[in-house]
Formats: sequence, C-alpha cells, structure tokens
Amino acid sequence: VSAEAYGIASIRLELVLSTVLFLSRESFRLAMTRSGRSSAATTFVAWVPAVLGTILAAVVYIFGHNVFTVKEENDAFKLYCIAAALESISEPAHCVALARVEALP
Repeated sequence: VSAEAYGIASIRLELVLSTVLFLSRESFRLAMTRSGRSSAATTFVAWVPAVLGTILAAVVYIFGHNVFTVKEENDAFKLYCIAAALESISEPAHCVALARVEALP
C-alpha cells in the first residue's frame, strides 16, 4: 500500500470517527458541566449520548460503507464505526466522573 493511499484512507476514517463522536457527545458534555443537577439526573442524561452515538455509528456505516471500494478499507471503516459505538457506550462513566469533579473558580 502506498503512503498516499494510506494517508487518504486514514484521513477519511478519522473524519468519520471524529464526526460521530462530536455529534453524539460534545453538547451533552457541555450541558453536564454547566448544570448543577443531582447524581440521579446526571446518570439518566449521561446515557443519552451513549445511545445516540451507537445509533449514529450504525447509520454512518449503513449509508457510508460503499464509499470505500477496496475490501480492506471497507473492513477498516467497519472497525472504526464499531470503535465509535464502543467509545460512545463508555460515555456515561465519563459524564458521571465529570459531574463529580468540583472545580474551584
């Protein structure tokens, strides 16, 4: 595989991963840090980006799997979508940890 082909595939795959994770979790992280909610509400809201990210990763795979014409690139695309879903599933733990941090002004 040439360096140019590797670079193009790597840029596309990282773009997919970054987009899925950004759209599914960043607004919730910002809202969690600004709100002073109880831990029960925090835990409930923390699951929203997990579900949203998993669904978004599946939708991106369903509609984007034909972009990569080489079988190996398509397999890598599938693994990146799975990685985005797994990282989204771990988001509630991050949100709960963020809610417990007490930052000084």
